[in-house]
Amino acid sequence: MAMIRYPTSSEVPGPWLFDPTNLKELDALLDESVESMRQKREELIDAELQREREQLTENGRSEEEMYPKGNELRSIISQRYSFAGESRKITVYLSGGRTVRGTTFRELMALGHVHNEVPRGFVLNANVGSMAVEVGLRLWQSSDLEIRVSGNQQFAEELFGKFQNWASELQPRRWQQWWLKMQTPLRFGLAPMLIVCLLGFLVVSFRSEAGPSPVRQEAIALAKQGVNQANESKAIQLLLSLEVGYEPAPIVTIGHRPTLRFLLRLMLLVAFWIGLMLPPNGAIGLWLGKNSVLWQRRWIQFASVSLPGVLIGSIVVPVLLRLIGLQN
Repeated sequence: MAMIRYPTSSEVPGPWLFDPTNLKELDALLDESVESMRQKREELIDAELQREREQLTENGRSEEEMYPKGNELRSIISQRYSFAGESRKITVYLSGGRTVRGTTFRELMALGHVHNEVPRGFVLNANVGSMAVEVGLRLWQSSDLEIRVSGNQQFAEELFGKFQNWASELQPRRWQQWWLKMQTPLRFGLAPMLIVCLLGFLVVSFRSEAGPSPVRQEAIALAKQGVNQANESKAIQLLLSLEVGYEPAPIVTIGHRPTLRFLLRLMLLVAFWIGLMLPPNGAIGLWLGKNSVLWQRRWIQFASVSLPGVLIGSIVVPVLLRLIGLQN
């Protein structure tokens, strides 16, 4: 009979912002998972015990004959690699290669000697026999949340589904994932282009140029008046001056300055670009990390409204107004 095997591991892109409530929910989910793994282990031990007894019967031997101490067969099976052993731990990574270990996030939250630390990641491990669960977030390496479940295939798929559902409720939106993913190209690829463009705009905006030529202005006035015998000599003199580029007095230089509207739009665009280069990177709500979670969530709320508003107000709206003839 054909069977479909579903994956029991995944890496879900961030930025992940886990506040204390989220971490306690993960504690509760792990409590439930460990209990489920224990129950599954007992079921597997019972099934193995039944197979062993059937094998003994086929060989013409009894359990009492092979194991005269009574329940020794079950004890022997329980000590096998597939069933023996149980552990649970959480490792929280700090700066400088330091770590803090515990069994639950609730326990770690109560530690006093690290209350001024900012977590850089964590790895949660729990195993019962050959069944194991691992949830990890290593912010110094990646923004992805790693979830891995191993052991009995069908049971691992069920357990993995529970952790996947928990993660899906907290998973950042697509635009936040894209924002973080584009951080490196924006900073190291397009940022130099922004600087060059800004310098170019400033050079062009603060340029100076020669003012109107007095000779040319006089020639235009004479042309409007019309040439006659009285001003014929004057007209010839002006034509000669224009031909050789002679000016009886220095031409006044006129400096151009950008308008306040232009500078305001330029500042808004710069603010928009800087905001794009500062996406939330993720945080863990342990100790001082709670402040980072709070500020990054506020930044997401602000950016989700203000950054599109800046783009629409400084570029889209003026272009639309110009297209429909309401703005020069």
